[in-house]
Amino acid sequence: MNSQYTFKQVEKAVAKVFKDHPIDEVVSVLKEYGIEEHEKEVNRVCLAILKLSKGDMNYFKKYLDLAKKDYRDVLVKAEYDNDLIEIQAPYKELID
Repeated sequence: MNSQYTFKQVEKAVAKVFKDHPIDEVVSVLKEYGIEEHEKEVNRVCLAILKLSKGDMNYFKKYLDLAKKDYRDVLVKAEYDNDLIEIQAPYKELID
């Protein structure tokens, strides 16, 4: 299954969420996700991690660690924790 999100969108989201951090540094940490075979939907999960972190490095690492254990937990929290409008476009504010 191809992701509907691109790495370019992930980089754009990094720049929006972590304005005061070097983009390359944050992207480098994000690349820790997707190494293992069970770590699926890399770009979508990275966007979820960024959304949930709200620019806080501690939350960023917390959600990255959670995604590495079971990526679905991060997706559910990012995409389904709020109202139904977000389900249709959960990362719109990050990639537009």
